[in-house]
Amino acid sequence: MPDRTDRWAYRSLIKFGTDFTDQHVIQPFNEAKADKKVRLAAVANNKDNFSKVFGKVLADRMADHIHTIAGMGR
Repeated sequence: MPDRTDRWAYRSLIKFGTDFTDQHVIQPFNEAKADKKVRLAAVANNKDNFSKVFGKVLADRMADHIHTIAGMGR
């Protein structure tokens, strides 16, 4: 069962109106959670400031993941 931070961070991804399934998101989400900047931000910031850091890292990881998937079809 994901902890409270995991659930909150995952819900923040959904607000962008995507129709990604869990399978689309799980790898970049876990990579973002493991990122050193994200882990430090979780300790040193409030929820609003943490979300800025997490959101940027997750967006970068999602973009990389989507780019990789798109490249597989070529």
